[in-house]
Amino acid sequence: MGSKTFIILKPDALERGLVDKVMQRFLDAGFCIEHIHYRIADKALIINHYKDVIVREGPAFIGWLEKNFVGKPTLPMVLTHNDDNGIEIARNLLGDRRPEKALKGTIRGDYGIPVLDPLIPAMNLVHASDSLYSFNKEKNLWFQDPID
Repeated sequence: MGSKTFIILKPDALERGLVDKVMQRFLDAGFCIEHIHYRIADKALIINHYKDVIVREGPAFIGWLEKNFVGKPTLPMVLTHNDDNGIEIARNLLGDRRPEKALKGTIRGDYGIPVLDPLIPAMNLVHASDSLYSFNKEKNLWFQDPID
């Protein structure tokens, strides 16, 4: 039957010229790009997207988001996979959200920038939905036209 997942290539991936390398990893893992959109992130979008993380990390996280996302380019996309576990496959491909903990051979383990201070958010290149619920919420937030 297949499945879909939502990812965002974050500003650090674009700024470091890693779009082709990161996307090739997804393509090699059997994903196809169904929808892609170049989008400059604004504050409302980023705050809405990361509202659960802001609750967990505290209000200081908003300043980090503003510095590292607002006014910067992103590449949100919906990917399809023939396997029913596309969300899990994508997240395994990325590795741990903290690059210093991610295994070599994962995107974050190979290209992420380690941050040794656990209070500083990581530059981890890619966001990926963690569930079908977040997939639906995030794709509708990032794409202005409805996507199935």
